[in-house]
Amino acid sequence: MTGINRSGARAYRSLAQRLGWAVVGAVLIALSAGTGLSVWNELDRYAVDKRAALLDLARVFASASAKAAAARDPEPVEAVLRAIADQNNLVYAALTLSDGTLLAEQGLGLRLAGDVDLDRQEGVSALDLALTRTVSLSVPVISAGRPVGRVTVISETADLSARLLHLLRNAAVAASLALLIGLLVSWRLQKALTRPLIALTETMNAVRANHDYATLAPVTTNDEVGALAATFNGLLGAVRTRDQALARHRATLEQEVSDRTADLSEAKQVAEAANAAKSTFLATMSHEIRTPMNGMLVMAELLAAADLPQRQRRYAEVIARSGQSLLAIINDILDFAKVEAGKLELERIPVATAEITDTVVTLFGERARAKGLDLAAEIAPGVPSAFLGDPVRLGQVLGNFVNNALKFTEAGHVLIRVGARSEGRILEMSVTDTGIGIPAATLPTIFSAFSQADQSTTRRFGGTGLGLSIAQSLVGAMGGEIGVTSELGQGSTFWVRLPVEILAMPDAVRRDPAVPASVRIEALGAATGRVAEAGLRDAGFAPGADAAPAHWILSAEALMRRGKRPGGGRVLALAPMGDPSGAQVLRAGLADEVLRWPLVQAEWRPALAALAAGTAFEAPAGQAAATPDLPRFDAARVLVADDNPVNREVAAEALNRCGITRIVMVENGQEAVEAARGGGFDLVLMDGSMPVLDGWSSIGIGLVLVG
Repeated sequence: MTGINRSGARAYRSLAQRLGWAVVGAVLIALSAGTGLSVWNELDRYAVDKRAALLDLARVFASASAKAAAARDPEPVEAVLRAIADQNNLVYAALTLSDGTLLAEQGLGLRLAGDVDLDRQEGVSALDLALTRTVSLSVPVISAGRPVGRVTVISETADLSARLLHLLRNAAVAASLALLIGLLVSWRLQKALTRPLIALTETMNAVRANHDYATLAPVTTNDEVGALAATFNGLLGAVRTRDQALARHRATLEQEVSDRTADLSEAKQVAEAANAAKSTFLATMSHEIRTPMNGMLVMAELLAAADLPQRQRRYAEVIARSGQSLLAIINDILDFAKVEAGKLELERIPVATAEITDTVVTLFGERARAKGLDLAAEIAPGVPSAFLGDPVRLGQVLGNFVNNALKFTEAGHVLIRVGARSEGRILEMSVTDTGIGIPAATLPTIFSAFSQADQSTTRRFGGTGLGLSIAQSLVGAMGGEIGVTSELGQGSTFWVRLPVEILAMPDAVRRDPAVPASVRIEALGAATGRVAEAGLRDAGFAPGADAAPAHWILSAEALMRRGKRPGGGRVLALAPMGDPSGAQVLRAGLADEVLRWPLVQAEWRPALAALAAGTAFEAPAGQAAATPDLPRFDAARVLVADDNPVNREVAAEALNRCGITRIVMVENGQEAVEAARGGGFDLVLMDGSMPVLDGWSSIGIGLVLVG
């Protein structure tokens, strides 16, 4: 209790001191302000009184000496001055004639320099009186109605100090009385205020020290302190209630934790089982959906390639195209399901940059040609020629961009551009089109699942609205960024930025000084022309449509229309795959080389290098001719294991096209193992997912030894 009392005493003294100092400070400030105001008023009154006294005295002197001043007789004036010089505090008096002549004076004239003139126009302030020791005043001397001189009197202000001292003495007495009364009032307030606070403090210290929440603070006043004590008692009651609830909870906590742990374990097992079932379902659905689709597509393609009447061939082509669209939708849905299930896996293998762009433009070239669109891919200088990544997923992202661009572009071109930042460590891929564009309000949701520019888009152009969402997930898994810029009616640009680990940088192509620099580009699409022009400029050529040409780059169709070889140097022609114009310009000697359209880096870079060096083109003539016949393996023997009869029929038909007729068909992995034990097979085609024994288990028990 001693500590508590000591603590309470400290609180009491601190509060008492603050109250006392507050009262003393307030009284002193009030008295100081009042005293200052009284002194100021006293100085003003003194100035008024002093001026009145000196004015009366000066007027008497002026009246008594008026005739003597008019007669310029100093003796009567001096007599008058001696008579008034006996006045208290008067130190100087003088009469000066109108022409400035001093007629008579009495006292110390040198003190005139420091006098305060009580009649000056700006007036006399209290501060002026406080800082001076003498004041002066002058009045005119009038004789016969005209001024003949001026009387000046100077008086000391010694009596001012006595008046101020008296005032300060009275103020000190009043201050003492006020302080005494204020301290008595503060003492009474301290007793009424601090005693309940000390009691409350002692209770709080007791609760803190003993953790006895049954102790209550006394409520002795009906004011804020009493309300504080009552609130504290309520808080103690809440703490007691909480402690009782905690005690009851601790009694059952162990059993509750055990029960919840068991529930959590059971829920975890259920979730894992559901996740495993979902993964199995995805794999099964992927297999079960793609199997009949692949069979249908292959059969439709084979049927379309057969010797059929035109109408039946068109029916087969419609089936094949519809099947491809359906398969694309199924692939999007399955990929989206993988993303949602967290089953998305990425490879990290060497990737050739040019191979990705070449694959995409080749894949979509025929579709672009059918719509009359120009399609090209440009790889900027400084882009790594090889890096670590997932080529399939990168191709999927880029292919999705190109697919959308072709879908929503009716005229113009689609341009793929690959650039780099940070010395090649950041890869930038973009696809720009001249299509319908995207409204600004739709841009923030363009990468959301099942989202397209508007609800009519799906009906008009088809698609699931999943492609961009899947692309965003793929790019995010690669640690990159994805975005789009677009303007309605002006086209769109979809882009990605990916951090990559560089494996190799490309060798720069440089024009030999002996090779002419001028190149004329003619009859190429906007995108293809840009790619060709950029490559030529980087190699040191000077391309242009209006240049005096040393070399030519133009389409094979335009070259055929010319009917003759252009004048100048070497000629490069571009022709779509399978277009007969390519072979024709070569046979006619109109071109030195034919590159396929869309322009691919695998052909463009070697052709550009040969053009820059002035050497022969490496690729054989006739690249743009029709696709050669398939190779034949008439003596081969093949084992096909698949539980789907359509797939077995598709495999047999495809093998027959290569001249393979010795085919053994089985329906599951177990039959495949038994058939393979006899040996003699050159090739085994096996489905991974089959009943009885799947393909992977079959490999595990030694089927790889076949052959």
